[in-house]
Amino acid sequence: VVQIDKSGKVLKYFESITQASKETNITRCTISNCLNGKQKTAGRHPITKERLSWMFYDEYLKLEGCS
Repeated sequence: VVQIDKSGKVLKYFESITQASKETNITRCTISNCLNGKQKTAGRHPITKERLSWMFYDEYLKLEGCS
């Protein structure tokens, strides 16, 4: 999964929702809801406090024209 800031910049790539949850202290359910379109954001950036978006890696590649 891909963690994205409000400007669309990729902050970090994670191997799984579980890894992302463990490293960011954002619940798996919240990240999953964002990934599946049930909510727009999940969590906040630890320094800037801006809301974070999430995408599945393959969707990110399609958006960037890489696949």
